[in-house]
Amino acid sequence: MTALLLPKRIEVIARGLILRRDAVLVCRNVKHGYCYIPGGHVEPGEAPDLALSREFSEEAGLGDVLIGQCLLIEEMRFIQRGKPKHELSIVFHVELPNRMGDGCPEVKTQELGISFEWIKLSDLAGTNLLPETVGVWILGGVELDKTCWRSSQC
Repeated sequence: MTALLLPKRIEVIARGLILRRDAVLVCRNVKHGYCYIPGGHVEPGEAPDLALSREFSEEAGLGDVLIGQCLLIEEMRFIQRGKPKHELSIVFHVELPNRMGDGCPEVKTQELGISFEWIKLSDLAGTNLLPETVGVWILGGVELDKTCWRSSQC
């Protein structure tokens, strides 16, 4: 009988969805090429919205983003590099500060190994956005006044 692989903990990740002019801001892992919605891990005792604000400040130098409503809570269970993972991603609506204008301004990275870029929604399906289900959710039409729950297991 094969032993069931169980993760040691559930990782909680706060992410921010920024939509502008039919484009979405993504963070790209430079070494591996995949993209994800910007954000990062919630530390013990930290509120998810404050964690997201901290991540935008640390990774993009944007300490004044406006964190809005929670749009999506997605639970993912998967195997990564042979180890079981269990993640809970909380995706918030985020607006860039007014000083950045109305377009798709350049967002400069503050960390090695990542970059920020705007991807047109029409090109999103061809982008290696992870998890894939987030791209499907975005392309399905995000409702900014509704919170969705999704759970998937790979």
